[in-house]
Amino acid sequence: MYIIQEKNELEREWLQNLRILYVEDDQGIRRQLEQFLKRRCGDVLTAENGEDGLKLFTECKPDIVISDLLMPVMNGLEMIEHILKISPRTPIIITTAFNETNYLIKAIKLGVSAYVIKPIRTEYLTKELDKCARTFSYELAYKRSNELLRLILSCLNEAVFIINAEKMQLIYCNQEAEIIFGYTQQEMIGKRIDILSYDVGEFELFFNKILQNCYDCGCFEGEGQMKRKNGDIFITENFVRPLFDSSANDKPNLIWVVRDVTLQKQAENILLEHQAQLDFLAHHDPLTGLYNRRLFQDRLRHAIARADRTQEVFGLYFLDLDSFKPINDRYGHDIGDELLRTTANRLKLTLREQDTLCRLGGDEFVVIIENIGGLDVAGQVAEKMISVLSKPFEISGYSLAIGTSIGIRLYPYKNSDDIEDEKSLLNHADQSMYQAKQKGGNCFCIYGEGWLNTPYTGISHFV
Repeated sequence: MYIIQEKNELEREWLQNLRILYVEDDQGIRRQLEQFLKRRCGDVLTAENGEDGLKLFTECKPDIVISDLLMPVMNGLEMIEHILKISPRTPIIITTAFNETNYLIKAIKLGVSAYVIKPIRTEYLTKELDKCARTFSYELAYKRSNELLRLILSCLNEAVFIINAEKMQLIYCNQEAEIIFGYTQQEMIGKRIDILSYDVGEFELFFNKILQNCYDCGCFEGEGQMKRKNGDIFITENFVRPLFDSSANDKPNLIWVVRDVTLQKQAENILLEHQAQLDFLAHHDPLTGLYNRRLFQDRLRHAIARADRTQEVFGLYFLDLDSFKPINDRYGHDIGDELLRTTANRLKLTLREQDTLCRLGGDEFVVIIENIGGLDVAGQVAEKMISVLSKPFEISGYSLAIGTSIGIRLYPYKNSDDIEDEKSLLNHADQSMYQAKQKGGNCFCIYGEGWLNTPYTGISHFV
């Protein structure tokens, strides 16, 4: 079978509102998964190769893309690269039976959100769709809250009063004042305006401030608090103007416009909460809470610029967990996710506050340690990270053992005038990590052409 369906699959209401683009060259797999998706998603588009998939994406703007890797005409990675140039925030899930490491690494570096191994287990696919939709749902909520805020602002009406400033007496109010404050016109006209206040003493001070501003500046604008007939206290925006020359001897009558901004404040709070969530997701990995690739690239650029200016060496560490995939496959994604979170927490405890720790994706992490000094200190830091990740992880009743292979790139070289950028430094650290893997893992390798004639490899005591 191409797809393995589990009983009692968790259905998601949000799937009904999503448009999915599914690209797969195998007709049997495509039809089977298309039927699975159509029963759950609002709209499903399919294509048999990357070229057709890219065309559909451009025309139909789907919310999420699911794609195979190896396809004729245009392969999945080429299509994905084009899609992310058009829409960098589009979640993309790879489904593949092809396990070539270089392809998977390139997919991760492109920004692919997840990959599901064939034959496809539908509960895994549903779970990955759920993860991908988190960012999408936050962005949608952000747009909707903006629309809600605009709607609220466009519908707000104001209470209008005319006040005898000498007596602080209401001599006129409109119908909106009845709606906002809950009094009838008869109940308000002729009464002191402090009938609308929650504290008479505080309100007299507030009124004197308004009156003084009208004398000095010709108007008053500001927020305050007022009280409805039922006792509810609410926030108001107040706009006050004198009805005749404020330089006259007598106190002027005032026209006082009161706007109930309760709903506006609530909408602003919702907007701020969503914005804070979006800002966090834009720069952090949602699983571990660590910095993500985007923020890592920014930090690396700054580290290079600072090192060029001060000639103080920094270390770029590329970590790849050993034995993570077998654990993830054997115990499931929930255990795997918790293992990644625990790994992130252990690494944070080994680093200084000013160090930068990021998750690139999958089981890959990177660390930037500035002002590191040289080879000895760089090796000591690597051994410390290897040591802390070599201890057993107790997760959900399982005792799990992993390790980590670390590639290190120090910058700047002592004997090199080559101009380096963040891409080349990351590639060097990545290459060194693979050297450590080839030596059996749970060790580190320092990329060292500029430091030594041959690469310097430090084998951890915990091999």
